Amino acid sequence: MKAERANPGTEVSKPTLPPTLKASPKLPLGRPELSQLSAWSLRIAALAIAAFLTFQTDVGIWRGAFSFGFGFVGVAIGVYLTFRILNFPDLTIEGSYALGGCVAIALIRKQGDTIFGNPWVATIIAVLCGALAGYVTGILNTRFKINGLLAGILVSAAIYSINLRVMGTSILSADLSGQPSTLFDQITTTFTGQSDPRRVPRLEGDFLQMGLLALLALAMVLLINWLLNTQLGFALRATGDNENMIRALGVNTNNSKILVLVISNGLIALCGCLVAQYQRTAVVTAGQGIIVTGVAAVIIGETFIPPRTVLFSLCGAVVGALVYRFIYAGVFNLDLTQGGVYRLFVTTLTIAGFSYLAYLTLNPATPAWISFVGIILASFVGALISSALYYLPIILLNWTIEKEPVLRLEPGDIQIALAFLIFIAMAVPSLRRNLGLRALRRDN
Repeated sequence: MKAERANPGTEVSKPTLPPTLKASPKLPLGRPELSQLSAWSLRIAALAIAAFLTFQTDVGIWRGAFSFGFGFVGVAIGVYLTFRILNFPDLTIEGSYALGGCVAIALIRKQGDTIFGNPWVATIIAVLCGALAGYVTGILNTRFKINGLLAGILVSAAIYSINLRVMGTSILSADLSGQPSTLFDQITTTFTGQSDPRRVPRLEGDFLQMGLLALLALAMVLLINWLLNTQLGFALRATGDNENMIRALGVNTNNSKILVLVISNGLIALCGCLVAQYQRTAVVTAGQGIIVTGVAAVIIGETFIPPRTVLFSLCGAVVGALVYRFIYAGVFNLDLTQGGVYRLFVTTLTIAGFSYLAYLTLNPATPAWISFVGIILASFVGALISSALYYLPIILLNWTIEKEPVLRLEPGDIQIALAFLIFIAMAVPSLRRNLGLRALRRDN
């Protein structure tokens, strides 16, 4: 018989194999299982390291890093709104961040005896000033048709002069003698019952401040998530996706842009206000390069938490802000010795070897609890082998490891580490996508 020829306009379905024949139980884990396993392993390891470093009583730099990370959540969410939602290159944030800190510190110091000197009132005024800066940028872009990038630069340059007028000098520290005069001081004295916040134990005070910043970060995430899932939020998101389409449906896209810029710069001003009160110092140039911090937080967060929904994206921004401050605290004045470089090399080599063994041994037919126990045992054995490889040359060959630093990192090197981190965060999804395409070609 002659084979029947299909019509040109019809599709011929390919025969499918039964579910039992699609994948052999002897094959190693597939790409989805490995990707999910590695992602959850990374998240659990990050949580374990964070918990360990947070409770270190002798080193307060890590608790400060987490506090700063929660404080920078406003910057991360603000950049997410303009960078991802609105697709607008807003450079106003470099001015609004410093504006929030300068306004709050100036009011607390100069208006201490009035209602404007209350840290809560000063914080609200600082947020309104930042929102006003975003409103001006939106007006310049929508009403006067000035390019969005140029409008942000103009407003940011103007804010620098305004900050100088507000502060009186380029750098100004708040005078905290006498009664508590910052928001964190009032929270600490309220919960501990101490009249002087300097008498509160350092560990207790650090956790109180960290808790306050974490609650504010949670409030920001929930509020923005609620807003973006309303009808107004869908219109704002559609403005960034397809402005012409949403305008044809009768939505005023100019007002949408202005609203997003107002919310974004208000959150960033709040972040600058909180960080200034946490440091007890406001600097006019504090916002320089802050946009890089926000973009890094958004991109790094998307690597840890895939942006499947708006809530996931906002949580990713929070995680990205924490990771950024964690990296900053680790790079700050870090000395890399010969022993440290050798230990890092041995540990990386051991992890790569055991990861390859796990890839060869685990398969979909293995029960989940056996896979979990196997991974725990492999991690323990890998740690032992890593230590053995590190100390074996020292014991057998009497190798003396130099303690002098091979490379001493300066605070300015954070930009190099940050650029490398952004590169890795942006390259990993592309690498996964290319590996997936190769696997599909091989299967076909």
